[in-house]
Amino acid sequence: MMFGGRTPLYGAREGIRERRRQGDGNLRRMSGLVYGTRVATPSGWRSAEGLVAGDWVLTFDNGMQRVTQVDHAPVWTGERRCPREFWMLDVPAGLCGNHAYLRLMPEQGVMVESDAAEMLLGDPFSIVPARALEVLPDVTRVPVDAQNMCVTLRFATAQVAFSEAGAMYLCPGSGDITDASEGDDGYRALPIEEARVIVTGLTRPAAQRTAGCCPAA
Repeated sequence: MMFGGRTPLYGAREGIRERRRQGDGNLRRMSGLVYGTRVATPSGWRSAEGLVAGDWVLTFDNGMQRVTQVDHAPVWTGERRCPREFWMLDVPAGLCGNHAYLRLMPEQGVMVESDAAEMLLGDPFSIVPARALEVLPDVTRVPVDAQNMCVTLRFATAQVAFSEAGAMYLCPGSGDITDASEGDDGYRALPIEEARVIVTGLTRPAAQRTAGCCPAA
């Protein structure tokens, strides 16, 4: 079990719920896969938003796993400009195991491999909220509007899915109705300050190593 069964995000669940829906009633998503994200399946890379319950996806620890639920949602539904803390992130290639550009939701859990994680946590692989990557060079925030959509893939238990860009994303179990940065069954996103320490220790050569294997397109 990764990270000794710590509480997801060290009890930040209620804070995330509160930030997600402000007093004006507008929905502001914090996690999920941005439309256009392609994940590994038995038939090659497929867009996450095109998957349905019953489809199979390649996972980091457990091989092919069946999707149990697919949730689609706008990133933001307000009429006014979305606050910056809810903006997505653009991540250049080579920063977190990705060999291509990424666009991420701020609280989406991303698995990274680092010497710092192995030294501090006893495991070279750790899951960080995407916003922790802002400490790295050239990572920028991207404004969102009502046109931006995201999708959450759910499995019977939390899984880490491979993406075509080389990144690995935490996807929640069917019983976890909060953000996809929060897993179960041993997967835990690090709290933001600890995640930033891990991310700061990433070097470009190390980050370019991609764990696992990917299917042919």
